[in-house]
Amino acid sequence: MISLIIPFYNEKENVSVLLQKIEAVFSSRYKNGYEILCIDDGSTDGTFEELENKSRNVPNMGLIRLTRNFGQTSAIEAGIEYAKGDTIIIMDGDMQNDPYDIPRLINKLDEGFDVVNGWRKDRKDHLFTRRIPSYIGNKVISWITGIKLKDYGCALKAYRKEILKDIQLWGELHRILPVYAGLNGASIAEIEVSHYARQYGRSKYTVFRGFKLMVDLITAKFMGTFATRPNYLFGITGLMFLILA
Repeated sequence: MISLIIPFYNEKENVSVLLQKIEAVFSSRYKNGYEILCIDDGSTDGTFEELENKSRNVPNMGLIRLTRNFGQTSAIEAGIEYAKGDTIIIMDGDMQNDPYDIPRLINKLDEGFDVVNGWRKDRKDHLFTRRIPSYIGNKVISWITGIKLKDYGCALKAYRKEILKDIQLWGELHRILPVYAGLNGASIAEIEVSHYARQYGRSKYTVFRGFKLMVDLITAKFMGTFATRPNYLFGITGLMFLILA
């Protein structure tokens, strides 16, 4: 079974068209072997009401409403908790991802990979405020972690659920979840996916979120390296202080 998780925050104008495209993709390929989990992350523009209306006509759609805006990571975590499928697909609700790429991610997953990451090769975001910072960030993340991906920030990703069951999400970790999975031994593939300019609503990305992502990256690297060998960290640190003394 396939579980598609979509976090929404103030995306009222995108709800109807996005769900229509998703339903067209899933109903023709996967019949009843799927669910669409929409998580409203404390929207204030009527997004939840729009989702509620659509849920009456979209088969296999589940709706979760968070009490306030907890952030995208918390919304995704709620979706994973409720997901019934053994394959988890995550995508944004801003219409910049293409639902028709989802079967390609699933096919790649079926080749034996644990994680399939989308790569927005022809990205439609602003050059100086989004694409250049993202390029630099991708290089830094690959350098720190040793995991070589071209586009960590792409929201469209596919996972085997067992890879996610023991991962606790926080901060901006949803953006580097493949890194965390890779540090825990998951096999990762990356494929090109379509990307479109935003038509409705406003981007939720800020420079501060980029800073938080770097902090979360360091934390993820620490946990992936030392979580099962804490004596290495404290032993090396203690030895350094001993030498200095």
